[in-house]
Amino acid sequence: MNINYIADFEKKVDLMLSSNTYDRRSALHLLKLYQFYPEKLNLKYIEKVLILTLTALPQNDFTLALYLLNEDLHKKEEVQRLINLQLLLETGNFVEFWKELKISKSNSSSNLKNLDKFYPKFNDSVKEFIAKIVNITFENVEKELLKSILNLSDDISLSAFLRNHGWNLNNHTVNIPRPTATQLKVLNNAEGVVQFNQLKKIIEYSRS
Repeated sequence: MNINYIADFEKKVDLMLSSNTYDRRSALHLLKLYQFYPEKLNLKYIEKVLILTLTALPQNDFTLALYLLNEDLHKKEEVQRLINLQLLLETGNFVEFWKELKISKSNSSSNLKNLDKFYPKFNDSVKEFIAKIVNITFENVEKELLKSILNLSDDISLSAFLRNHGWNLNNHTVNIPRPTATQLKVLNNAEGVVQFNQLKKIIEYSRS
């Protein structure tokens, strides 16, 4: 472990965020370097790594990142906020996730305030994860429910999303093709995500 590599890996994290790419090894390696050289620890980059791993769901990269942080860091407000967001995503509380994200972004003390600038594709990445869950959970879903869990503001945005995913709108119901064997394998092998037979109830309950 070379202390001189820290700046290089911080730059790699920034590049991943700006280019909407992800390299688990590089992201987690930065946290390992902080373990060896705590005097160089940068909370803003810890936040950035956690944000990156958040969009890697349903893989357990976020949990792996937390393992690399000491207990004092877990207690930091910035880290606690991201842990809460991750829990909402993992448990299918998508409507509440978008609400909490909005609150977090309005908090001037949080790195999330500038999320749209340093990670412009964050929302899209989260929506792709939600789409995977919806795809394996529902055959049909109410249009308004789908808009709320994807945080889509209007029917134009919904139409574009449906077109990109091959989903069809029939009156007020969205018809979703059955997932492929590959999609099922990836999601079923993911650790930490609530069982999909429970998710439908959670997602539908989120309307209330």
